[in-house]
Amino acid sequence: MAHFADDSKEKEHPSRIYFLTQEAVEQIQKNSSLLKTLQASKEMKDYAITYNDQQIIVTQGAHKLDRDTVDRVLQETFGAAHCYSQAEFIKLVDELASIEKSRQQLLKDPAGTLTNILQTAEKGANFIKHNPRGAPRQQWFSIKGDRLYWRDKEKGAPHLNRSMEMKAIVRITPGKETATLKSKKLSKLSEDVCFSVIGVRKSLDLQCKSRDMRDEWFTYIEFMHRHYVRAKKKTVYLTDLDNPLDDDLEMCD
Repeated sequence: MAHFADDSKEKEHPSRIYFLTQEAVEQIQKNSSLLKTLQASKEMKDYAITYNDQQIIVTQGAHKLDRDTVDRVLQETFGAAHCYSQAEFIKLVDELASIEKSRQQLLKDPAGTLTNILQTAEKGANFIKHNPRGAPRQQWFSIKGDRLYWRDKEKGAPHLNRSMEMKAIVRITPGKETATLKSKKLSKLSEDVCFSVIGVRKSLDLQCKSRDMRDEWFTYIEFMHRHYVRAKKKTVYLTDLDNPLDDDLEMCD
């Protein structure tokens, strides 16, 4: 069962807890010197680093704990996709528990929970993608690393020209909030099975098979977006660097 920081102790000795995927846990098990190397690094030598029950705990030492630095070093060590802060993990569990997932089960094996979500997101699922022009299309969506991909078939190869980088996402909205989904031709479509991923230059208006599927994938994308774009916060992106050819590609399809 996951352990969480005690608020009273955190005020006395501030610490941060990080949850790992199974791959990162195995990495530590196979390389016993990894944590020692991490502890000896220039940026981490002033902190106490402990590993317990699939979690890494970084505690403030003589110097104030620099959250951004610790986040960056741990993600560089284990990979951004394999290391998550306590706040990220708890918010994810809260959101999954709200859609009929067992909170106790999710907390029982954090590494398994994170790994299962990443594997499910990478495998992907079939959605109906609605377009402002033209007929709706069946598309296979998946998430790998910091990108959301879509393609015509499950077995097709992911391509950058049909993807959206997490940093290019402005917001994710449940229901029918865009002009495309609010259009007259979709008036009978239930908002419970819809959501939109709104980017700087384009939006993805998606229809799911059920509300549960919508809630799960909304949660997955939002979780990945928070994780990879934490530093963005109030930043407004004025350019969309991810897929300049995508709009042309879709118009030709």
